Amino acid sequence: MDNNTAPDPLTGVIPPEIKHLAKLLNLKLSNNMLGSDMVGDDAMPYGGIPDEIGTLTDLKTLQLDGNNLHGEIPPEIGNLTNLKALLLADNVLTGMIPPELAMLEKLANISLSGNMLEGCIPDALEGIEKHDLAMIKRSDSNTDGLPLCSESDDLEE
Repeated sequence: MDNNTAPDPLTGVIPPEIKHLAKLLNLKLSNNMLGSDMVGDDAMPYGGIPDEIGTLTDLKTLQLDGNNLHGEIPPEIGNLTNLKALLLADNVLTGMIPPELAMLEKLANISLSGNMLEGCIPDALEGIEKHDLAMIKRSDSNTDGLPLCSESDDLEE
């Protein structure tokens, strides 16, 4: 599915029925208004990334950047062992980066900036060739970004 060239942005939620697209290889829905019920200043947030996304085990690209997705990154994304690109930047995602993302051994490109994530970055993600992990901002607008989990442990001692 690729909606990068659609004239009108998609609104609404990613339905849990997405689990029925078991053979899907690439899900590219960037720069829409997913997670909102309408476009414009009156857009009301109400949707996130469904847990069922974790059933799409053939998926190589999950590109949902530039939407209005709310809530936490589901740990079920860690089930997507064929995933090479995870692009979730510029949404309204909150919470911690799930440690399950470290299980994505084929991941070569990750983008999580422009969200309201907190906590620490799983160390295994730092070695990814293309990443914007240094750009992940804390929800309190701290411009230092999130530390690696190993650095966070060192700070607590």
